[in-house]
Amino acid sequence: MRELGNFIRLRRGFLDVTQQELADQVGVAQTLVSRIELGNKGSVPDPALMQRYADALAVSVDDLLLVYGYNLTGTTSATKKQHENVSSPTIYTLMQTTEQTELPERSKEFIRDALNFVQHQEQIASERDDDDV
Repeated sequence: MRELGNFIRLRRGFLDVTQQELADQVGVAQTLVSRIELGNKGSVPDPALMQRYADALAVSVDDLLLVYGYNLTGTTSATKKQHENVSSPTIYTLMQTTEQTELPERSKEFIRDALNFVQHQEQIASERDDDDV
């Protein structure tokens, strides 16, 4: 659950959307968005609202479910390929490029957080694959 909350927080930051704005777009209370982002027990997005969350965050429902931890056996090959294409060397290169680019420190910090999140998701997926073997 914490991974989904982190994803929503990072995606909101990327889109420059506040918790209240996201809540308004989805049709929920801002406090629920906050609890989901914090990973509070029992604070799970209503499955009926997943499409609204996806639309508001400009991602697919498959992306949200993948972050949430569902094994998407029915996912399209294009979506799977998109998630498989991110690798640790790519993340390392992006980190280096970020540091060498003239960006405000806040932007660099956001990019580092997002890349660390992706790397963490890769590690989780790799561990799941190892467990399945």
